[in-house]
Amino acid sequence: MLWPGEAAIAKIDADWRAEAICVVPWTYSDVEAWAKGRQAVDLLSPDAPVSAPTVSDAVVEQALISLTSVINVGTGLSIHPTERQR
Repeated sequence: MLWPGEAAIAKIDADWRAEAICVVPWTYSDVEAWAKGRQAVDLLSPDAPVSAPTVSDAVVEQALISLTSVINVGTGLSIHPTERQR
């Protein structure tokens, strides 16, 4: 995706069929929040360190990983009725 806006990134990121997303921003600040949230890898320097997790409790971190692997995180704060029980 070349020079995407926040809306375009959010739309593709929310699509469950997207296995990988390659973004070429005009400036890094255009995608910084998304890149940090997804721990994106800079293909020009793939060995660059990824930012540290923002959750300090390992149990909570694993619970969030499990939960976000089975729900649609692209819907923001609204929860689909089929996901409410989880």
